[in-house]
Amino acid sequence: MDKDWLLSLDQKSIVVVPTNSLVNHLTEQYAASQLELGKSVWLSPNIVVWSTFLKDLWLSNRSANSTSQLLSSTQSNLLWTKIIEHSARQDQALVLLNVPQTVRAVRASWQKLHDWRIDESRLAAEFAVDHQQLLLWFNEYRQVLSARSLIDPVQIPSLLLEQNFEVDFKHFYWFSYDLITQGQKHLSEIIEERGVSVDFIRPSAPAQCLDKRIYSDERSEIKSVFDNARRRLECNSTERIAIIIPDLQHRYRQVQDIARDVFYPNWSPLEVRQNGSAYRFSLGQALLELAPINTALSLIDLLNGAVKVSDLNLVLSSIYIGDLGVDTELSNNAKKNIMTLLADSRVHRFSLSQLFEVYASSEYKSGQVVDFLQRALNLQSDLQQQLTESKQAGKYASLSFSKWLEIFDEWLALWGWSVAATEDQPSSHEFQLQQRWNSVKQELVGLSLLQKTVGLKRMLDLLKTILRETVFLPKASATPIIVSGSLEAIGRKVDCMFVTGMHQDFPKPATLDAFIPKKIFAEQGHPHASVEKDFDYQKSVIQNLLACANEYWLSYAKVDMTSPDLERTASALFDEQGWRVCELENDMQADIELEAYEDTNGPSLDQGENVKGGAKIFENQSNCAFRAFASHRLGLRSKREIEFGLDALDRGNIVHYLLDTLWGELKSQDNLSNQSETQLHAIIERHIDQAISTNPFSLAEEKQTLLLHERRRLRELIFEWMQLELARPIAFKVEARELIGRDELAGVPYRYIIDRVDKLDDGRRVVIDYKTGDVDRNDWIGERIKSPQLPLYALTLEQQKIEQSKTDTPKTNPQVAGISFAKIKRWSCAYQDLAEDGIFHKSSSHTKKRADLWLQESSGWRNKFEVLAQEFGAGVAKVNPIEPASCQYCEFDALCRVDQLRESS
Repeated sequence: MDKDWLLSLDQKSIVVVPTNSLVNHLTEQYAASQLELGKSVWLSPNIVVWSTFLKDLWLSNRSANSTSQLLSSTQSNLLWTKIIEHSARQDQALVLLNVPQTVRAVRASWQKLHDWRIDESRLAAEFAVDHQQLLLWFNEYRQVLSARSLIDPVQIPSLLLEQNFEVDFKHFYWFSYDLITQGQKHLSEIIEERGVSVDFIRPSAPAQCLDKRIYSDERSEIKSVFDNARRRLECNSTERIAIIIPDLQHRYRQVQDIARDVFYPNWSPLEVRQNGSAYRFSLGQALLELAPINTALSLIDLLNGAVKVSDLNLVLSSIYIGDLGVDTELSNNAKKNIMTLLADSRVHRFSLSQLFEVYASSEYKSGQVVDFLQRALNLQSDLQQQLTESKQAGKYASLSFSKWLEIFDEWLALWGWSVAATEDQPSSHEFQLQQRWNSVKQELVGLSLLQKTVGLKRMLDLLKTILRETVFLPKASATPIIVSGSLEAIGRKVDCMFVTGMHQDFPKPATLDAFIPKKIFAEQGHPHASVEKDFDYQKSVIQNLLACANEYWLSYAKVDMTSPDLERTASALFDEQGWRVCELENDMQADIELEAYEDTNGPSLDQGENVKGGAKIFENQSNCAFRAFASHRLGLRSKREIEFGLDALDRGNIVHYLLDTLWGELKSQDNLSNQSETQLHAIIERHIDQAISTNPFSLAEEKQTLLLHERRRLRELIFEWMQLELARPIAFKVEARELIGRDELAGVPYRYIIDRVDKLDDGRRVVIDYKTGDVDRNDWIGERIKSPQLPLYALTLEQQKIEQSKTDTPKTNPQVAGISFAKIKRWSCAYQDLAEDGIFHKSSSHTKKRADLWLQESSGWRNKFEVLAQEFGAGVAKVNPIEPASCQYCEFDALCRVDQLRESS
C-alpha cells in the first residue's frame, strides 16, 4: 500500500474497508507511520466498515426531535423471531417450521433485498408460495418498525435518499473492495454529486511466485507452510508474512494445534496466549465456542433444571470456576469425588437437588462443600419462587431482562466463574473477553425495547443465539505472521504470502439466497448469478489478494481425507504448469541432528505395591502393554458417556443378579429338573419381582421405570437359558457363586470374583462366567490370550483353596475340567466352552476336538500368565495392541498415538 496516500488522510477523509480486521491493520499502519515521523500524538483517520459508515451518516443527519431508534442486530433478530413464531402458530402449513433457521434465512433475504435494490414487485411476480410468505413477513416487519418508530440498519440508505442528507467530508475511498452492491454504488454516486471525491484504492505490486506445491494431504500442507514461515522469520525477523487458509473457519482448531507445535511445541495453549506469539489469527471465533463462555452457559443451564452428566463433569473440571467456597485442595478433592459419584450413579441427567442429595449422603462429603451446594440450592429456590409469583400475578412465569442478568451474575459469582484461568493479572485477551461478555449482557438488556419480560427457557435461547452469532476477535499486538481466510487478507500488504487450498474445488460455488431466485440477482448484476461472471470475479479476487504480497507461494493437498480415493488437481484459476509434488520431509531439513529414543518401560512394580484391576490387569497386559500400564499403574480412568435408559451394563448386571439368586435357591441341576415349566416360570417371576422391589443395582428412578417394561423379556430370556442348563449331559451342583478372593502371580497381586463354580457328580469342577453379549472361545487360544479372565480363574482354583464363598468352602484344591462363557442372549443362548469331553454338550467329534484343545492350551497357561505378570511388574508399557480392533474403544489412543505409529511403520 502507498504510505504517502495513507499519510495524506485527514479528518475530512472517509475510508471504507470490507472487514474490521483491515480497519485495525490500516490504523496500526497509520500509527506506525506517525511514530516514524517522530510524533507522539495524532488524530486517527476515519477508517470504518460500511455498516459503521452508514450508522454515523444517519446519526449526523438525524433531526434533534426525532424519536426513531436504530435497532441492534440482536433486537432485529428477536423481532423477526416473534413475527415468524406467530406465523407458525397461526398457519397450520407452517407448524413444522424451524424458526431459528428460518429467521437466519429471512434476515439474509431482507438484507440482500436492500443491498441490491431489488423491487419487491419483481419478487411477487414469481407466484411461488415461499415468495408470498416472505413478502408477508416483510410487510409485518415494516408495520412493527413503523408502529414503534424503529429503524432497521439496512433501511438507512433508503432513508438517507428520501431526505436531502448532508456530508461533512471531502474525500471518500473504497479500499480493497472487490464486490460493491447496487445499494452501495447508488449511495456512492449520490455522495459524489454532493461534491465529494470518490476513489477506489487497493494495494498493487509486481508479485513474484516463488513456488507452486502439491502435498499428499491437508495436514502436511499446513505443517509445511508453518515450517517455511518459521524459517523465513528466523532469517529475517522484520519480515511480514501472511498464511491464507480458505476454509480456516472449519479447521480452526487443527490449524491452531499445528501452529503451536511448529513454533512452541513445549507450551500449552494457555501459555501461548499469555506470553504472546509470533503469529495471530485474523479470523474470530463465536463466543459460544470459547471455553470460559461455554462454562458460564453450562452453569446457567443448571438453573433451568437437570443437565447432562457429561456437561456437569465438564463444568466441575473447568479451570474457569472457583473453589466451591473452600480451599483449593479440598475443592479439587470435592470435585473429583462428585464426578466419581456421578459416574457411579450412571444416570443420564442430574439436577442440582439430586447432586446435593447424592453428595450430602456420601462417604466423601465435606461440611463446607455441603454448605456451598445448599447456598446454590437456595438461589435456585429463590428463582423458582420469583417465577411462581410472576405467574400468579400475570399469565407467564417470566422476569425482566435486567432481573435475569442480576440472577445470572449472582449465580456465576457463587460458583466463582471468571474468564481468567488464573488469579494473576488478566491478560489482554482475557480482559477483552470480559468486555465482550459485558457487551452481550448489554445487548440482552436492550431487548426490553421489544419485550418487557421473558421466561427462563426463552432467555437461555436468546443468550445462546447471541453467543453463537457474536464473533470474538481480540485486538493484539502486531505479529510478523497473520493467519486468515482469503477475503480477510485482501488489503494487508506483506512481504511473503503462503496461499493454501488452491485445488480444483476452489473457489466453491457461491450460494446466493434461500428465497430470492438467482435470475433476479442476475438482473441486478450480481457476479455470483452466472458461472462466467462468478469465475471472472473469483479470479479478480485472487489476483487482488496476491497483489498484496511481494512474493507468494501456492499449494494444495492432492488428497481430501473425506474422499481419499480421489486425487485433486490445481484450481482452474491458475495455470496447470509449474506445480510440483513436495514431500513434507523434504521441507523439514533439521538444522541439528536429533537422537531417537524409544521409551517403552515405566518403573518396576515395588514389592507390596497395591494395584487395582483384578484379572483385568492380565487382560490389558495381553491385549496391549501400554493400556495395562496406563490403567493399572498410572490409574488413568476414562469418563464414560452415560447412555439414556438401561444400557448394556445395566442389562448385564440384572441378568447376572437373577441367575445368581436363582441358583442360590435351586442349587443343583436335579432340583431344576424337578420343576415343572409352570413352576419354573413362577420362580423366575418371583426373582424378577424381588430384583425390581429391592433395586440391588441402585438404579435411578427413570431406569427403574424402564425395568418394569423389561419383565417379559427377562422372564423369557432366563427361561430360555435354564433349558440349556437342563440339557447338560453330566449332573452338577452349583458349588460357589460370586466367589471372591485374592491371589498373586509372579509378584503381581490381584483380586478375583468368579461368577460361578459348578461341581460335577464325579468331583470335577468347571468355571462359568455370565455374558450377555457376543463372546468367542477362541479368545483363550494362541500365544497372546485375548480374554484371559477364565483361564486365570482356572489356574487360581487349582493353586489355592477357595477363600470366600456364598456356599460351603471346599477344603481341598478342586480339579478344573473346563471353562465356559455363559452366553445369555435372546434366541442365541449358548455355552462357549473349552473343556473335557461331554461336560457342557453331549459327546461328539466336535467336543472331542475341543477336549484335545483344552489339554493343549490349559497346559501352557501358567507360563503365559507368568510372562504377563513379569512384564507388568517390570513396567513394560510398549504400544503393542494384539489386533487393530483392540484400539477401537480404547480411551488412551491420544496418549499412545497408535495411529501415528501405524503411519510411520
